[in-house]
Amino acid sequence: MATNKRVGIYFLFLAVSISAAARQTTAFYYSAHFYLTIPTEQLAGAQIVASDGPAIRFKSGQQLSALLITRELDNLPDSFNLHFYPEYILGLRKLDSLSKQLQEKFIISQQAIMNSHAYPKAEIHAGGDEKLYTSCGIQECIGFMVSSNVNSQVLMINGIGFTKSEFIKILKGD
Repeated sequence: MATNKRVGIYFLFLAVSISAAARQTTAFYYSAHFYLTIPTEQLAGAQIVASDGPAIRFKSGQQLSALLITRELDNLPDSFNLHFYPEYILGLRKLDSLSKQLQEKFIISQQAIMNSHAYPKAEIHAGGDEKLYTSCGIQECIGFMVSSNVNSQVLMINGIGFTKSEFIKILKGD
């Protein structure tokens, strides 16, 4: 198995389910722990494409992509606590407890996000064992899904053309 490569192996499983409100949804599984649920009617005319991870291009022009972050994929040390990954990326946690190399890595990521998206302050949405971190600009949003029960993965989600409330609704599976 190749390590230290920015090539991720991902699995995408689609499952149609019926919620309590009798609404059909399609679940996109990025791992055994993380998935996004989208109303099936919203997928009419959509295209599913591969980039760094599976992506959906909706008929409306909106785009949604996600990437499963692991220590190996992002060249992080085994001791790095992935639960804090979104906090470092979004500038919610100070970098001074990290090595100089990791500080530089996260500073570059923070600058790239701010320069390309001009996101306002990040928001944290907690519920049960999961935390969602979101930050939305005018046309783009970035989000992270973290589970307190999973310390080996974080799901990073990018949305283009969504309002903040639409993006958060998708992440929460509403």
